[in-house]
Amino acid sequence: MSTIDWEKIETTIFSFSKGIPTNVSKKDREQAQPNMIRSIRNTFDINKWFIEVNQSIKTPKSKAFSHLIRAFYKIEGELAYWINFIVFYLVWLGHHDLWCPFNQKYVRSYTEVTEVSLRIKTRFLEDHGFDFIEDFTSRDIRNAIAHQDYLIRDDGDIEIYRNQKIKKILTVEDLNQISSNISRLIGTTVKIWAEISGLDINQVMMSFQGLTFEDILEKATKPSFEEE
Repeated sequence: MSTIDWEKIETTIFSFSKGIPTNVSKKDREQAQPNMIRSIRNTFDINKWFIEVNQSIKTPKSKAFSHLIRAFYKIEGELAYWINFIVFYLVWLGHHDLWCPFNQKYVRSYTEVTEVSLRIKTRFLEDHGFDFIEDFTSRDIRNAIAHQDYLIRDDGDIEIYRNQKIKKILTVEDLNQISSNISRLIGTTVKIWAEISGLDINQVMMSFQGLTFEDILEKATKPSFEEE
């Protein structure tokens, strides 16, 4: 697996984040915010599931399968959602060169961003300074699951195939690193956005103590945009 330059990533996200507008339209906010609520709850649930499942797993093969499912969810769920927001803000900042083959037009709204394939959005990000994104999308895993081009060995290693030949072998450690990298990317983004907004992350997290999950959702998704 390639080495990730976290210093470069933090610099890129920080530079990009300083230009994020505050006057996002009410319509776009209403389209994006329900996704945010569901994303937080789904992330909470998948992590809870992963912990519960791994407490009862007895074989290396089953352990590898649970890590594969988690990595796939991280890529197609949490990372894809992060990508939607970054792409949307790039479009809002004036980068109107994201073409949606489905609608046969250039993207302008958050909903239209979600209708573009992950591969096209990845190329769009690479063209606009986020050339590190390919290190996170793990196309081999996505394609292997979509086309059933993988095989989990009894020892827990995973064979990834291409054209009926083994292209690479992934271990549980590899999958765990993929999941951890995605979590770190999202966490880094949240931390930088909080700092730019003047929020103290430690105080924010401490304020969650004693609150219900619904309270946390309300705090995490409280609108910070101005009405148009």
